[in-house]
Amino acid sequence: MSLINDIRTSIRNLDRSDKAMTKFGLTMAIALIILGTVVFIYNSFTVTFFITVGLGLLFLMSGFLFKPLLRPIYVIWMGIALVLGWFISRIILAVLFYFVFMPIGIIMKIINKDVLNRKLEPGKTSYWIKRPEKAFDINRYQRQF
Repeated sequence: MSLINDIRTSIRNLDRSDKAMTKFGLTMAIALIILGTVVFIYNSFTVTFFITVGLGLLFLMSGFLFKPLLRPIYVIWMGIALVLGWFISRIILAVLFYFVFMPIGIIMKIINKDVLNRKLEPGKTSYWIKRPEKAFDINRYQRQF
């Protein structure tokens, strides 16, 4: 699917209940308060500390008292998160493919290794692999795998 259709579908299916808004307000409040505290401890930016903690407290109050005010912020925030997730997942998959699977495949071709036994052997009459015969046991049908 395309990015726009994926995001549109995901935004339509977002949970916009009061409980979700409370959780969003609480999560944002905790994150902003922690961020402000960390910035204050390491850089002692007093203004930044008060702004982030103030925003955190605003989110906390909105999450418990004014839930409808958080809905548009929640939808925008989740839209940004969905777009980032769409790109990041594809980047991770591409990196995994090009830096893990492709080198393994190239090495296997260089050393001429056929893990799946797909090589055609012109002199062979059959590619059937003989398995040892086991005694018939009705209980074996109960354990198929």
